Amino acid sequence: MTRIQAQSKAIIRIASELQGIMREKEAGLMAAGIISSPFTLHLVISPPLEGGRLGFYDPEADSIVIGEDGCLTAEDAKGIFLHELAHALDFRLNGSIGGHSPRFREYCAMLGLDRDFSKSRIRTAADRDRSLRERIRKLMALSSSPFESEASQAILKAQQLMMECRDTPAAGDDAIYTADLCSGYRLPGYIPHLLSYLRSATGVFGLRWTGSDGLRTVRIHGSLAETELAVYIYTYIISASEKEIARLRRDGKHVRSSSFILGAIAELRARLGSSSGPSLALISTENERKAKEILYSGDVVLRRCGSRTSYSPSSYGMGSSFGSRLDIPSSTSRKLIGR
Repeated sequence: MTRIQAQSKAIIRIASELQGIMREKEAGLMAAGIISSPFTLHLVISPPLEGGRLGFYDPEADSIVIGEDGCLTAEDAKGIFLHELAHALDFRLNGSIGGHSPRFREYCAMLGLDRDFSKSRIRTAADRDRSLRERIRKLMALSSSPFESEASQAILKAQQLMMECRDTPAAGDDAIYTADLCSGYRLPGYIPHLLSYLRSATGVFGLRWTGSDGLRTVRIHGSLAETELAVYIYTYIISASEKEIARLRRDGKHVRSSSFILGAIAELRARLGSSSGPSLALISTENERKAKEILYSGDVVLRRCGSRTSYSPSSYGMGSSFGSRLDIPSSTSRKLIGR
């Protein structure tokens, strides 16, 4: 499941502080003999979660996920993080997930979570801020009214509400969202072409980065809407192609997956033509600027994916034929984000 992450300088600072808190609590637990080895948890700051959730512990991914609207203050973020860390500790020691048993509350106290901490209080405040932002959006739309009095009143009211509303850490001009499409020590040969197609179709900026361990990761960057759409398109193309490849193989055809998908992408790109226009190219350039400014430093090697792969003409042709009749549904689903 692909998980979209929120990124900004403020979020990176918050995440760094929370990682420091985890290392501090980890040292205390190890010194007390409660755990024998460090946590291997991943921390994810995500777009606002569904159902008003502020955060959760995911045992399958060994991750703590916190919605960006749970990070409106450093204290809110710390409280949610310690609450979910207690769930992670309960799972590690007892295999328990969910539920606020006396043992879970004991772990909360052990980790130093304030007894007065209340997720519902933070959720109420986040809901209020979300409602205020929606009212501000509507008022700003009225500010273009041809009626001068109505426009000026809308602007004045919007300014008043802005004073009351707290921005999420991803609300700044430097905010960007990311999603990792795939990773491995060897990547499929169609990846550069797929990234080029997603850039033309949605405006996301995609690249392959190589970690210090040599693991290669394909990551896209854009606004939340752009990134959600790109994840949806990527997932749909790969899933539909794999089903068609399986069908062809059952019929006795020899199909090379990478060549087939490469042919399908080439056909989809041809069908897209110049309909994306220059605006998406400008959006992608801006996404590239933000990504490089906020996220990447000397610890990773950035590479634009080149294409030097060989391919099977017959499999490419079957993929091209498939791509010519593949229609991607226009509706997207936030369930793809892995909430």
